[in-house]
Amino acid sequence: MQKLLVVFLSCVAAVLAQTWVQRATVTDHVNYIRSVMEEVVQELEEFGWSNLKLDDVHQNISAQMYKWTVKGKVHYFNGYLVSMQKVDLTTITQSVGRRTVDGVQIPFASVSSQLIFRNPKLGYDLISDIEGIGVQRSTGEMTLPTITIASTVQKQLDNGEISVLSMRINNGGGLIRMIYHPASNVTEVLSRNFFPYTFDFSNWVPIIEPMLLNVIKNKIPFPDVCYLNCT
Repeated sequence: MQKLLVVFLSCVAAVLAQTWVQRATVTDHVNYIRSVMEEVVQELEEFGWSNLKLDDVHQNISAQMYKWTVKGKVHYFNGYLVSMQKVDLTTITQSVGRRTVDGVQIPFASVSSQLIFRNPKLGYDLISDIEGIGVQRSTGEMTLPTITIASTVQKQLDNGEISVLSMRINNGGGLIRMIYHPASNVTEVLSRNFFPYTFDFSNWVPIIEPMLLNVIKNKIPFPDVCYLNCT
């Protein structure tokens, strides 16, 4: 009988634990993450959008334009974020649950969102060296539809530790061509060989993630978690 009672109580405890996880919510999570991201954007503005740099790009060109065979090399450098039209915050979600850390079930609460840069303009300096033409210098600009910064912030409920669980930056580029200054037959060829997916924004994460971490740890407290009668 005692053994059966122990098993029964264990089952009840497991059911109750599962129930509170299913019902628990992060209170006012939408306003919380909006306030957080407003602070992050303000810090980025103070940091300077132009300090969000782009990796250099090296290309070997071998192309045919009409009857002209174009061969050579081009180096894109000094790339950075020039400007953007606006910033939106979308896809805000919250969750409360458990995660296995080093074999132990740890309770967490988290809030996820997507910070979207609308119509960001990116710029490069470039040097091309085309056979039969030689070295030319120019600048290039390309406006993407979006750049999306997806992130999740979390609170460990057993000890109150606040952290950034994840951050990734996605390129929303499409069939968009770079605009070159000055324009020439060479830059016309270059524009047909430079694609938005060339951009890699992963080097922005070490800049933006510490800003986000500073805000959630030192400026805006993580909301309470509601366990019963949550609306």
